[in-house]
Amino acid sequence: LLLAAAAATADDAAIIEGRKFAILLASNVPDQNPGKVALARDKHGVRGLIAAQPFAAGDVLLAVPLERCLVETRDLPAAMKNAPAALTWDVRLALQLHDAILTPDDPFWVEYGTLLPKVEEMGLPLLKRGAELDVLGPELAEPARQQRPAARRAPRGPRRGRPCPPPL
Repeated sequence: LLLAAAAATADDAAIIEGRKFAILLASNVPDQNPGKVALARDKHGVRGLIAAQPFAAGDVLLAVPLERCLVETRDLPAAMKNAPAALTWDVRLALQLHDAILTPDDPFWVEYGTLLPKVEEMGLPLLKRGAELDVLGPELAEPARQQRPAARRAPRGPRRGRPCPPPL
């Protein structure tokens, strides 16, 4: 009985997430047909975008307007020439996302942040350790192992009055 209740709760959460995604998509990408794709969980419980209707090769599944994209160059911008080496493009991009979801100026990003996986559900290699990391294979595990010490050395402190992310 408890297992059935837990499954029902997970199903309810997945339905709510799916509805929130459809609303976010419809309100921010007006030319998009929100019925084409859905945020859902597969039969193994893995969350992702799934096709909600049949598609032919070459069909556009989801178009994201450029103004809704967070963009970061691979090379360190000249204005940041004195930044620590740990501030790689992916870390800078993660910081942009962090700032965007915690800034109430743009409701899109605030709502998008509610759709992100909870920390305990994250599959990011940088957040995994030991056997969990090994399972990902060397292509993902090695860069995560190399980035972890650099991320620990990165300067900490509130960014523009916002709280810091938890330590690695």
